[in-house]
Amino acid sequence: MSCPNIGILEESITFSAQITNESAEPIDLDSLPTYKIYEEVTNTEIASGTMAKQDDGNTTGYYIEKIETTTALGYETLKTYTIRVAGVLSGVNMARVFSFICLGESDITVASGDLLTTVARFKLYCGITSSDDDTLIGQLIARSTNAIQVYCNRDLVSTTYREFVDGDGGNEINLRQFPVISLTMLGIGKEDAFSITNTSTDAYNAQVSISDSDMTLQVQGGDNDGSETLTLANYATLTALFVAITALDKGWSVTENSLYSIWSPIELLPTSKGLQCLNNYVNPQIPSEPEEDFAVDNIAGILRFFGQFSYGFQNVIVRYTAGYAEIPADLEQICIDLTKTYYNQRNINDALESEKMGDYQYKTRPDMATSSSNVVGIPSTIAGRLSKWSTMV
Repeated sequence: MSCPNIGILEESITFSAQITNESAEPIDLDSLPTYKIYEEVTNTEIASGTMAKQDDGNTTGYYIEKIETTTALGYETLKTYTIRVAGVLSGVNMARVFSFICLGESDITVASGDLLTTVARFKLYCGITSSDDDTLIGQLIARSTNAIQVYCNRDLVSTTYREFVDGDGGNEINLRQFPVISLTMLGIGKEDAFSITNTSTDAYNAQVSISDSDMTLQVQGGDNDGSETLTLANYATLTALFVAITALDKGWSVTENSLYSIWSPIELLPTSKGLQCLNNYVNPQIPSEPEEDFAVDNIAGILRFFGQFSYGFQNVIVRYTAGYAEIPADLEQICIDLTKTYYNQRNINDALESEKMGDYQYKTRPDMATSSSNVVGIPSTIAGRLSKWSTMV
């Protein structure tokens, strides 16, 4: 039998059943199977009917039905529904069961920063009204999000990345993160953005360090001893950044490169170590002029350049935004379910399968999922649902 795990309120859901005999061969039932749908633990069905034979001339034992999950028919958001399909095979009664959760349109996506769900949504799903555990729940959601992303070997929440790739003479790159929302910079090669030095006469060292978000200017020794950090995003252009550096009045001197003065400081490339610049000019870098002749397969995260990437070490620089700005409903539900597992088991050893008191012994569970290189404590029932999101499959 097959049925989606998620149903969307005011839309439809399709479920099917393939009937087989003891030898796993397809076989028709004596008559069309019937179904009943129950809401959670209620005893009265919310809907019932008869399934249809799918493509009768070309299939054996394959039945299908489409139902409308509307509020008018009694369906509610965040409720679980069980479908029981019954039929008769060679005079013998048989039945099979599966279930789905119904979500509303507002539950399809979630705006939750860098997490896959929110405390409010988790509490609504679990029927928690007290705020006593809100901090704990927030921490568990963060752990669940991290565990899911480690298991899937990719980030899932929308984030901006700067990726460095070795040019190999080809014209295609598989970006590490996907789906791609936008690609804002493709540069091949690096250029000196400007020159900077410190001339403090009583210092014994000075250096410049650049990260993805900040520039740190440090002087060691003398009257100008100390460190200043400038947030790159606070300055519209490199020229504006230079003005701020000079205004520190700590012995810093900048020589502009007029070709790049209007560039945004966020394009400055991170330094692997501090650039030593006491009485010595150093040259922070930016990507070469942006390329325009390329295309992106946004879903797969494949960048195709209509030319060739020249050979070099991390000489291809790509700035892009990828992941889900709106979290798919089934992915959010996985995060909720994993968080619920952590929450319910917070006082129990979840890895314990059995325990014995006399001559004490214990046995751990075999069903805690692992990725290729990380043990992330995801039960196998949840891990199976992550297969469509994982790059390791």
